[in-house]
Amino acid sequence: MAVAKNEKTGKWYAKFRYHDYTGRTIQKKKEGFDRRSDAQKWEMDFIAQHEGKENISFTDAYKKYMTDCEKRLKVLSVQEKQRMYKYYKPLHNIPISEITPATIREWQNEYLLRTDQKTGKMALAVGTIHHINTMLSTFMSWCKRFYNISSNPVQDAGTIQHKSIAEKATNIKQIWQKKDFEKYISGLKRADLRLIVSIMFWTGLRRGEALGLRVKDVDIKNGIIKVRQNRLPGGLIDTPKTKSSIRDVTIPDQLKNEMSIYIKHIYKAEANTLIFEHLLPDTLSNLFAYNLRKCPAVPQIRLHDLRHSHASMLINAGFSPDVVADRLGHKNASMVLQIYGHMYPQRRAEVKNALDEIINT
Repeated sequence: MAVAKNEKTGKWYAKFRYHDYTGRTIQKKKEGFDRRSDAQKWEMDFIAQHEGKENISFTDAYKKYMTDCEKRLKVLSVQEKQRMYKYYKPLHNIPISEITPATIREWQNEYLLRTDQKTGKMALAVGTIHHINTMLSTFMSWCKRFYNISSNPVQDAGTIQHKSIAEKATNIKQIWQKKDFEKYISGLKRADLRLIVSIMFWTGLRRGEALGLRVKDVDIKNGIIKVRQNRLPGGLIDTPKTKSSIRDVTIPDQLKNEMSIYIKHIYKAEANTLIFEHLLPDTLSNLFAYNLRKCPAVPQIRLHDLRHSHASMLINAGFSPDVVADRLGHKNASMVLQIYGHMYPQRRAEVKNALDEIINT
């Protein structure tokens, strides 16, 4: 540690070396302090925030975590982690070394599993609860690696469980059948909305994938959509969510014809022109929900549930998990079974029939 005064300027400065969370030794210098004590305090605070010490607070560690994530993850993933921070408010001022499984359980019970006083129901949706908890666990695993805490307290606290969660977890996702889709589409006056909803229903593309389609990504002749980019909230363009998301998706003739007609009417369209350039992700979601409220007879699903509806359609048509995974851009069939396994009841009968055949031969 070295704090000294610059004789030329009359200001104090701090000059020192520290070890970052990866173990590297780095030299740091900061000038312009009016008092020696100010320079010393800044130096001590800096070291506390940047060295891999157990007594760093949750907030300071999270800042370092976000800096690390910004260099390694996609923009959308970073934004999601930033959004999660508000849910950890009860933990913000606690040193990470003092966050125990009991601390986590208390936070889960009093914050995540709290009940809305007006409705008497859980304040947060089941999926949201698990997502917030999983993201915290990921952060604490990062802290374990770089800040010397002995274990991940979220993992040690065990799985979140609540009677309401157990009940809701068994529910089948709300989806559309073909008749629901047709009824909704028939009430849409805008051609762009009709087309993009049709694309998502008949292909299972994610919202960002559909909005990221360029003219050159649609092979009208062969009836193929090439998923090569993803449009983020705000309109930014990024690569698809995962490597497996980069894929070619075949489309039915009716959708192929609709896309061909629509693209021909895009003013001065070029190869890199976005087909839905005027639509932003959140705008699309809001427009979908707004028009859906006008159709009370149609199941009130989310825009993303068009993807689940497509998966259900494929499963009911008898396609295997491998085929569904390939079309939806999932890494493997196990992910499909994890999400849509409850839609494969016929697999039990198939096992029974196969065993009967073995016994009888």
